[in-house]
Amino acid sequence: MPSRQPVFIPITIYKGADYSEPFVFLNPDRVTPINLTSARFRMQIRASRLESAALLATLDSDTGGIVIDPLTGKYTFVMDKDVTSAIDYTDGWYDLFVVDSLTNHLPFQYGPVKVLQNATRFS
Repeated sequence: MPSRQPVFIPITIYKGADYSEPFVFLNPDRVTPINLTSARFRMQIRASRLESAALLATLDSDTGGIVIDPLTGKYTFVMDKDVTSAIDYTDGWYDLFVVDSLTNHLPFQYGPVKVLQNATRFS
């Protein structure tokens, strides 16, 4: 996997809704996808950038919170409504690490998280 600087990407989550957001990792030509075969992903969302900040959610490719389509370079963050409902903050911070086939832990993506509060309730 090529070395690169982590990418800054803000994300928005709607509290109480299922969340799914796809991304594609491309070569520098911005056309050819990076092959993610053997890659594993892990992401944490915290209340702030501080390491001691409250942990709001953990997603990883081992448990299905991040779904990888290796040959297309696509990876998708996935949270069901029960997970998004449990987030009691309106702002947070996340980072995503990839573990490559050589077990290197590489920072991959990071940014602020905005959690929009829902007005609609389902019984």
